[in-house]
Amino acid sequence: MPLRSTSPTSSGGASQAYTQIDGNITVLLIAISALSTALFLGMGIATLRGVMKSTGGEPRKVARIANAVAQGNLAVAVDVRRSDLADDETVAAQTLDKAIESTLETEVRVP
Repeated sequence: MPLRSTSPTSSGGASQAYTQIDGNITVLLIAISALSTALFLGMGIATLRGVMKSTGGEPRKVARIANAVAQGNLAVAVDVRRSDLADDETVAAQTLDKAIESTLETEVRVP
């Protein structure tokens, strides 16, 4: 089977097709990069919010309050959210329950 020679007009069409495919791939890679950047940025923000929520707020604000208490200022104001109180109330109720149980066990001994 003889090899066909390519004429200059047919190779120009192929070159345009490759250029268009190359352009499409470039656009696709840019889109994937932008989506990946947005995804990782969103994950970073979510992680930061989680850390700030677990520490109770802005780290500088927490450090300022801790320093004031360390210097003996016990009148420093601390902002408390209702969700924080709910957790504290649960712990307090559990502690009270255990204290009552232990008191009753020591006071009321059934032979």
